[in-house]
Amino acid sequence: MIQLLGDEFIIRRTGAEQESIGIEYPSGLCFTFSDNTMYLSDISCEDTVSFKGTHGGMKFNEIIEILGEGEYSYYNDEEVEYIWYKHVYIINGIRYTFLSRQEDGEDSRLVITKTLLN
Repeated sequence: MIQLLGDEFIIRRTGAEQESIGIEYPSGLCFTFSDNTMYLSDISCEDTVSFKGTHGGMKFNEIIEILGEGEYSYYNDEEVEYIWYKHVYIINGIRYTFLSRQEDGEDSRLVITKTLLN
């Protein structure tokens, strides 16, 4: 990763309870690793990172116009007392999740994870 993206990054705690380690690049990518295994768990992308013409910060209807419906759901995060709304797209074994605290997706963020395939 460092060979590809360079050595200008910061290391910080990430996750709801700061239980993971993140390597964050100025480009807007943050690679999150499990604290106890150092297994890459996800990649969070700022608005500067594009996926098939979409990016974090777009509203859900804008994302749907480009990628189609995807899988829509929401869940209540009781630890922080708010609802997360999400649109999920699985393409070639990779899960692209657009998350927002707003039902219309305003101020969304893109999180990329690998799916567990049988």
